[in-house]
Amino acid sequence: MPPRTTLIAGATGLVGSLCLKQMLADPAYDQVIAISRRPVPESPNLTQKVVDFDKLGQLTSVAADDAFCALGTTIRKAGSQQVFHKIDFGYSKAFAELALAAGARQFALVSSAGANARSTNFYLRNER
Repeated sequence: MPPRTTLIAGATGLVGSLCLKQMLADPAYDQVIAISRRPVPESPNLTQKVVDFDKLGQLTSVAADDAFCALGTTIRKAGSQQVFHKIDFGYSKAFAELALAAGARQFALVSSAGANARSTNFYLRNER
């Protein structure tokens, strides 16, 4: 199998940090690019891009085969439904667009358990 490059967004969170650990240990990936709002621990095959997710579209010079999105928050941490939606939906969408532009052929998104566009609960319904 030829060496692959993967992007990961959300590598400093609970789920993302576990995904990052798995990717760094996986011999299928010769390079992992972590796109995060704060630094992650250094590793030999890791490239870090610390970004402001409001400006994610300005990130250039990224090429990847795969992308993993583990971005997310809670309404409590976000402070409002509007900010929650911006993070869980807007940033994930912007990352998906970045991954597509980077040439990624596979995209994985970690979502909430019970997510459903028809839910009466905002947290589980977060669509637009």
